[in-house]
Amino acid sequence: DLELISDLLGTLAVICVETQRYEEARTYYEELLPYRRLRYGDDSQKTMFVISGLVRALALEGKFDEAGSLADELVEASLRVHGKDHPGTVDYRTDRARLYMEQGKYQAAELELRAAIEGVGSDDPAAIGPMNSLSVCLRFQHRLQESVETSRACLRLCRSVHGDRHVQTYNVQGNLATTLQRLGELDEALELI
Repeated sequence: DLELISDLLGTLAVICVETQRYEEARTYYEELLPYRRLRYGDDSQKTMFVISGLVRALALEGKFDEAGSLADELVEASLRVHGKDHPGTVDYRTDRARLYMEQGKYQAAELELRAAIEGVGSDDPAAIGPMNSLSVCLRFQHRLQESVETSRACLRLCRSVHGDRHVQTYNVQGNLATTLQRLGELDEALELI
């Protein structure tokens, strides 16, 4: 049955990405995408999942232009179907912003991340990812104090949602510690790690 085969191709693609076989993953996603578009349409969650995977595989191969155009398509579809406050839209916008950062387009990344955070509100758990990415983006732009303020807000939210002993909390703490270290605040940075 075609549905089972398409699900298996999707699973194989995910496994290939996780095992760093990006070209193979891209091939599976590229084979799967026309079927999903034809069967479910461009605005289907099943199609969006494949596009998201293909964006990731292309980015990991360093094919940022191809990944970027698909990321644009994905964000627009998610905004159209789900709206700006949907966690999927927030994730897709964050992924697009990370593509911008990989290319050194920090101002574009910052705008995208701020839009993602604004979509759900800075107190929503879905804002943790884009807030943490925004603090990194600000650090890359040498706006260290803004990066610290964003990381602290993100850390408060992360702790209220996940507690102190969660992988996301540790990631945010590490990001904050890196920025504090660059500011010369070594004692505070050491307390976080």
